[in-house]
Amino acid sequence: MLYAEGEPDTYQIPLLVSDSEQTEPTLLLRDAVDDEDFRQALLRIIDNDASLPVGDHGVLQGRHSNLFASLRGDDPLAAHVSAAEQSNTNILYGGRMILKLFRRLQPGENPDVEIGRFLTDVAHFQHIPRFLGEITLSRTGAEPTSCAMLQELISNDGDGWQWTLAALAKYFEAATPDATPYLEAAALLGRRTAEMHLALATETTDEAFCAEPLTTLAISAETRRIREQVEHALDTLARSIASLSDNAAGDAATLLSRRERLLAQADAILSQPPSGKLIRIHGDYHLGQVLRAKYDFVLLDFEGEPARTLVERRRKQSPLKDVAGMLRSFSYAAGVELAHHIAVHPATKPSPTEWQHAVSTSFLSAYHETISVRPDLLPEEPLATSLLNAYLLEKASYELLYELNNRPAWVRVPLAGLLAISEPDGLAGVR
Repeated sequence: MLYAEGEPDTYQIPLLVSDSEQTEPTLLLRDAVDDEDFRQALLRIIDNDASLPVGDHGVLQGRHSNLFASLRGDDPLAAHVSAAEQSNTNILYGGRMILKLFRRLQPGENPDVEIGRFLTDVAHFQHIPRFLGEITLSRTGAEPTSCAMLQELISNDGDGWQWTLAALAKYFEAATPDATPYLEAAALLGRRTAEMHLALATETTDEAFCAEPLTTLAISAETRRIREQVEHALDTLARSIASLSDNAAGDAATLLSRRERLLAQADAILSQPPSGKLIRIHGDYHLGQVLRAKYDFVLLDFEGEPARTLVERRRKQSPLKDVAGMLRSFSYAAGVELAHHIAVHPATKPSPTEWQHAVSTSFLSAYHETISVRPDLLPEEPLATSLLNAYLLEKASYELLYELNNRPAWVRVPLAGLLAISEPDGLAGVR
C-alpha cells in the first residue's frame, strides 16, 4: 500500500479465484480464509514442514514445533475464522489450536513468533498459549518474513479488560464501594507479569534475548522518545481544543498550562545513575492482552505496538515499561466504566481513586515480591521510580493522541490521567 508521505506498507490478503455461475465466464476473487480447503491447507503446510514456491515472490516455508503432534492429535480438525475483531486474522482448529495470519507484513521475524517460541521452548513459561508452528516467506537476499503463527487455543472466560469492567460496574453500583474482591486478581496479575519478565530474562546464548545493562546512553534515548511523545500529544491537543466539549476543553487548558512540568518529569531520569537491565518485554501490555482462564491469567499477543516498526518492537527495554502499561490500563478501565456509570446514573458521582490506588498497590506489591529473585533486572532507587513515572507519562500521552485522532468522545479519560500525573504527588512509586 502506497501513501502520499512515508514508507509503503505490505499487507497479506489471501485470495481465492473461482468461476462465476453466470452465463458469461467470469473469474471471481474472494477471501480465501472463508474456504475450508484453504484453511486446512495452511495447517498442512505447518504439519508437513512444507515448502511452497509463490512465483517470483519467494517460498512459503512451514515449520512445526515439538509440541505440535501431541496437541494436533489424529482426528480431523474442522476450522473456522474467529468472529472477534482483531488486528490479524485468526483461524481456529477444532477447539485445540489457533492460527494467526498476520495482516501487515514487515521483513524479519514478528516478535509474537519470536517471543512465543522462546517462552515455550527455552523458558518453558506456562502462562501463555504455547507456540506450535509458523509459516514464513523467504526471498533471496532478504530476511524471512513471518506470515502466520500457530498456537495452543486457550479456553477462557474473556479478556482482562471486559472482566475488569464488570468488576468496576459492581464497585460503582455498591452502596459501600469495596475494591477488595479485585485485589487478589490484581496481585495474581502482578505475579504473572513478573514471572513473564523473569522468563524473558532466562540466560541464553541467543543475542536477541540476552539481557543488557541499562546505560546512560539508553536513558538519554528513552528521554528523547518520551519527550517527543509528550510534545506531540500536547501540540495535537492545542490544535484540537476548540473542537472539544466544554468540560474536556477546560481540562485540556489546565494540562497545556503544565507543559513544562510534564517535560521536567520526563527529564527526571537523566539525573540518575544508570542501573538495571534491558530485556525483551511484551511491549503493548494492557488488560486486553490477558485472558482470564480458570481463576488465573494467560498472557498473549507479544507483537508489540502495531504502529511501530519491527526494529522498534524487537528492541530490548526496561521491564518497567510493561508495568506502566498495566497501571495505565487499570486507570483507563476505571475512567471508561465511570463514564458509563454516570451516563446511566447521572445523579451519582462515584470516584474511582480509591479503587485505582488499591488495585495498583496490590499489583505492584506482588510484582516486586516476585521479581525480587532477580534484583538486577530493575533499576535501583530513585531511578526506578523516575523511570516508571516517565513511562506512565509516555503511555498516557499515547492514549491522548489516540483518542484525539480516533475517539474524541473518550478524550477525557487520558486527560484525567495526565492531569493526575502532572500533580506534584500524582506520580506512582514502585516500592
